[in-house]
Amino acid sequence: MLTTSIEILQVASQIINWLYHEALMVGIKANRDFLCLSFELEQGETLGLVANVDPKDSDGCISWSLVMEDSFAEVQKLHTNFTDSASEYRKFLGPLSLELLYATLIDLIAFVSGGGGGQ
Repeated sequence: MLTTSIEILQVASQIINWLYHEALMVGIKANRDFLCLSFELEQGETLGLVANVDPKDSDGCISWSLVMEDSFAEVQKLHTNFTDSASEYRKFLGPLSLELLYATLIDLIAFVSGGGGGQ
């Protein structure tokens, strides 16, 4: 079971890497982490697409969430052990096919380049 969870994490990371390179190909500056692709917006906020892997899920499903954080959320996390719900917004998207993930990426790129954020 542990090996399967590790393999699923690796697949999720490869999907993030693929989405990252797709964003770069269209000229959008993105940041990536092991399980997160994020975009910085003009107001200092960060919009991220996050992979969620449940090690207890026997089906090995990868779920996805959109997370919006303001610029002060990271500083606050360094000084406290809690996250202020006003500084972070999370929308659970659930399991998505590669086609839906790509469509979500295109929507995020349109949002970021259309005034929601900078390039």
